[in-house]
Amino acid sequence: MNRSLIGQVHKKVPKDFLQVFIFDILSKVFMIVITIILIRIMSPSQYADIVKFTALSSFIYGVFGEGISLSFIRYSTEQYSRTGKSTVGLHAVSSLLIFILSFLVITLVPVLTGIYNTTAIVVIYASFYGFILSLINMNQAFFQSREMYVKSGITNNLRNVFILISLLYLMIIFKEVKATQVFLVYVICGSIAFVFGIIRIYKGTLLKEILSNRSILKLMLQDSFGIVIYLVILNVINQIDIVMISNMMTEKDVAMYGIAFKYYSLLLTLLPSIKAVLRVRTSKKEYIDDIEQRKKFTLIWLKRTWKFVIPFSVFVILASDIFMPIMNGEQYDEAINTFKILCVGVGISYMFASNTSIMMAAKKYKTLCLLAITSLGVNVLVNWMLIPVWGINGAAVATILTHMIINVSATFFIFLDKGESVK
Repeated sequence: MNRSLIGQVHKKVPKDFLQVFIFDILSKVFMIVITIILIRIMSPSQYADIVKFTALSSFIYGVFGEGISLSFIRYSTEQYSRTGKSTVGLHAVSSLLIFILSFLVITLVPVLTGIYNTTAIVVIYASFYGFILSLINMNQAFFQSREMYVKSGITNNLRNVFILISLLYLMIIFKEVKATQVFLVYVICGSIAFVFGIIRIYKGTLLKEILSNRSILKLMLQDSFGIVIYLVILNVINQIDIVMISNMMTEKDVAMYGIAFKYYSLLLTLLPSIKAVLRVRTSKKEYIDDIEQRKKFTLIWLKRTWKFVIPFSVFVILASDIFMPIMNGEQYDEAINTFKILCVGVGISYMFASNTSIMMAAKKYKTLCLLAITSLGVNVLVNWMLIPVWGINGAAVATILTHMIINVSATFFIFLDKGESVK
């Protein structure tokens, strides 16, 4: 093993993390402003449609976009670190695959309408936006695999800038903003951001370069099939709470849970930054080929994070009674206790943020899938048992418990791994 090279990797991580973090912080600032605007100008029933739109588009992005883009990052980074060859063509065919899959989802509109207990118009807009997010994420994946984190951050934040400007314009023109108007804004602004990313990637690229490695898509999917399956299951887990609340409770409850979950997601601001850097770093041969390096990195991460994230989570829980009514208004006070429960998961998520990337570096895809399937079963059972008793607070408990099972169990598997290094 090349120790000096591994040392260089560790030294470079803070710089890369800082670049990703700055753009993620900027993205979350936009999200906070957009969320507050929507909460203030929409009724709970209208905002409930926004919650379902966001949940469904995130699910489609997670199933079709995140799986393919993460496979692209892992495979192209490993190949680039071993051979130095460009994978522009792989990006092209991966994006084309996502585009083709978007047409298949159209046939599922009636099914998704029933599952989410919503209208076809919400499902159609959410489907379009989910695939636009997937294509934008593929552009980000290309930049991240080349460690161009600034370009990746710009690509994503353009979408937020366009959305914010458009919503402010709607507020000026119309006295009341409808959910369908917001859907249209998201779709159009996302499309513009996607086109911008494509221009940045392919500018100056010859057609023969794009076609040169198009045939390796099959190899990438074969090598990373376990990642795709794991992410599909994980995204199903992430939808169980909204689906069950939508079918077991009222539209107001959906809106309350959506607000609590939105702020919970905003607290996880650093998580995308961390995972974006770790996915690239741990996909390099230095981590793939060395089992002890993976264990060492996991232990260091746990030791360095717990002393910060636990006090932070406690502080936010105590302060939520003050800042949430100020931002949301009194009509959404019922979301505060749900948010407090979800805050418990914030510390857990940060402490164990490196685990899935390390497991993927070890190519323990079957283990990850097994953990995800187990967690899915627990999630459904706990939601079914607790929602009738505790309402949306029960869904929050189920969410935290589910992610705890995956994160903590993955840690044990990393330290108990006795297998030989992956070659």
